[in-house]
Amino acid sequence: MNTDIIVYVRWLDSGLSYTDGWKSREEIVSSAKLAIVSTVGFVFHETEDTLYIALSVHGNDAYGVQLIAKQNIVSIQTLKYEVF
Repeated sequence: MNTDIIVYVRWLDSGLSYTDGWKSREEIVSSAKLAIVSTVGFVFHETEDTLYIALSVHGNDAYGVQLIAKQNIVSIQTLKYEVF
């Protein structure tokens, strides 16, 4: 995988993650909202269904990886940059 590609991705995130105790169905459903999230980073890995975006890469290692389902991608733009 070519990790020299930097992208700006806008994608839908459920943001739903309850780990602070039991919640009623009404509490969960009424508070769940989809949000369009923006992520910028290196394309670290890609499959037919997923895109892995990393904050930092070094060879085959990565730091700060975000896994995004391609079906949730609203838009994606490849960014141009110059290496000094």
